[in-house]
Amino acid sequence: MRRCYPIIALFLICFGAAAETKPTVIFYRPPNCPRCDLFECNTLRHPMIQRRLPGVIFRTEMTTDRPSVAWFDASGDLRFEWPIVPDTINFGVMLDSALYGVTTSLPAPPADTAPLRILPLGHQVVTGRHMVTTRVASASIARVEFSLDGGGASVSKRPPFWVTLDFGAVPERHVIRAVAFDRKGKRVAHDERIVNEGGETFWLRLLEPREGYAEGKTRVSMDVRVPVAHRVQRVVISWNDAERAVLTSAPWERAITIPKDELGILRAVAELDDGTTSEDAVLLNAGYSDQSNVQLVQLPITIFGTYSNISVREGTKKRRVESIATAAETPLTVGLLLDTSDSMEETLPDLQEAAIRFLDTILGPRDRAFIISFDTRARLLQPPTRDVARISHTIMLLRPDGLTSIYDAMALGLLQFEGVKGRRAMILFTDGRDVTSEYSASEVGELARRVSVPIHVIGTSQAELTQIARATGGTSQTLDRLEQLPGIFSRIEAALRAQVLAFVRTDPAKKANEWRPVQVDVTGPNPEVHAPSGYYATW
Repeated sequence: MRRCYPIIALFLICFGAAAETKPTVIFYRPPNCPRCDLFECNTLRHPMIQRRLPGVIFRTEMTTDRPSVAWFDASGDLRFEWPIVPDTINFGVMLDSALYGVTTSLPAPPADTAPLRILPLGHQVVTGRHMVTTRVASASIARVEFSLDGGGASVSKRPPFWVTLDFGAVPERHVIRAVAFDRKGKRVAHDERIVNEGGETFWLRLLEPREGYAEGKTRVSMDVRVPVAHRVQRVVISWNDAERAVLTSAPWERAITIPKDELGILRAVAELDDGTTSEDAVLLNAGYSDQSNVQLVQLPITIFGTYSNISVREGTKKRRVESIATAAETPLTVGLLLDTSDSMEETLPDLQEAAIRFLDTILGPRDRAFIISFDTRARLLQPPTRDVARISHTIMLLRPDGLTSIYDAMALGLLQFEGVKGRRAMILFTDGRDVTSEYSASEVGELARRVSVPIHVIGTSQAELTQIARATGGTSQTLDRLEQLPGIFSRIEAALRAQVLAFVRTDPAKKANEWRPVQVDVTGPNPEVHAPSGYYATW
């Protein structure tokens, strides 16, 4: 039980502001009511409730009747009354219902008159064999050809036009394309749908030069993919971290001067109008006889303590670390995966408060976060954003319900990092075991290796989750008491601030899906190091 602090000060502050035009919450209670005492000592003083109360005036009145809570609007009219003594979760629901429960009616969206439309598959994460169906708005369509990622076409010759496509065992980005033809074979319509794209659709890729040798006046060209409703504010081209050119409009190309025989990293960073960034880098003039085979791989490494050198080995082969990007130099994208199953009834308010405080502390002007909740299903509640107030409001509205789908949430979370550059981390909180996920621990572990995002697990000692976390360079911490939550989040905050990105020189894979285990060694006075167990080489 929390220590009971007097609420007189709060009462005087709120009551003194009674002249203000604000909603009012009145708690009617009998004089001898232990549950009422707990409400005033525990629920009312809980930080998550205090976050909701600044928008209202709260006071307590004695009564000889049964206890209740009443909500009066700013005009003094009674709007809601609940004949209960609520706990923290229920009182939060009541406040949110009164504050945000009224919705405004919006005009109906215009009818979709496209002649051919691929319908949603019904899953946020798609793997295995799935039926792909269409909706047609033209009687002239006689057949539809379907393709996946530009591969061989499957044909449906009668409505409803559909096929079954295989999306593989590991969730990856795929493009479904459907082309409609009339009875004479004339193409009359087409549509595309992307699955497993996550919340990020912004990236930059260097087209030229690629790995090799360059000197003097060198043309730098890039391909930039921009989300709808956004624009590129600028693209910065740098050589060995020295700015060489700034572009503000397409075409995304510029000639820069590279000194003769100078080894270095050419980097391009694109920034959107909302501050979101994406980058790509290439190693030039590495000195190999076959320089076109030289590539860079990016390894996220967390180092607690001071260090003087980082070395990377693949078996007996030492790989050269060409560049280190620190936390101060790179933006952070963090994903919070929060368990909202039935078992979280007692834990959720403290988790909400700890998570909000963590984001308030860790997110800087260039950083972003997204929120996924999971019970029987996993849901992306908030795509990546730097709006801390919006994120906090999303977290405050979480409610416990249903079973637990940990691995589905992890798969959905990992997909949000598509195209995201800079420091990245995913934080998973759960107090239970997975009972409803479509994906297994091994499938999520494989996806985690491909995405290469450090995963920090809180609240459970499950061997499968601990193994995934350590393989990605993350951490796993059990929770014995709720009082430990702030300290655990503080340690994860320290880990994110201690994360560096090591750009390591390597060579291309000799086959598809070539996994290369690595050993990361750090020189320093007893540093604590968390690093990924390996990487997939580019083929």
